[in-house]
Amino acid sequence: MAEEVDKKLLDRLAHIEIAIKSINPDPEQTIHVYRQQRDAQQRAADQLVVATQALVAMTRRLAIATWALVGVTVIMTAAALAPFFLTGGD
Repeated sequence: MAEEVDKKLLDRLAHIEIAIKSINPDPEQTIHVYRQQRDAQQRAADQLVVATQALVAMTRRLAIATWALVGVTVIMTAAALAPFFLTGGD
């Protein structure tokens, strides 16, 4: 009789343990998954910073190129109009 009660109690405890494990996963596995997610987020943030820095650098180069084109346009306009101004408009 006592053995039967012990067996039923052990079976019940085994079911409870299975139920608890499904609710509370292994802490080591949970920590590992958390660290993987955190590392992936950090890599994504680092890549975003690098991309932003590259975009800023390209914007600066584009600004310099734009001003260079403005300068060339002014020179070409002056060269095209120079004969007009030098001859007095004739």
